[in-house]
Amino acid sequence: MNGRVVQSPDAWIDLERDHVLLDDKPLAREERVYLLLHKPAGYLTTYRDPEGRPTVYDLLPDRDRYLFPVGRSTATRAAC
Repeated sequence: MNGRVVQSPDAWIDLERDHVLLDDKPLAREERVYLLLHKPAGYLTTYRDPEGRPTVYDLLPDRDRYLFPVGRSTATRAAC
């Protein structure tokens, strides 16, 4: 970062101000994507359920990046 090797995973960076290389390639901020989904009853707001219940990710097409779920995780209620 900024010409120094940083080994601490707690190091804070600002991609607008700091110059960061990973494997000799510059890191850049990815475009943010926001999706609004009316969650039907029976689906959890999580990436993976250990009990195998359906999640909101099952409703989305294949993605080339990870999406962060936000919202109620209950399966018994639909989104309000």
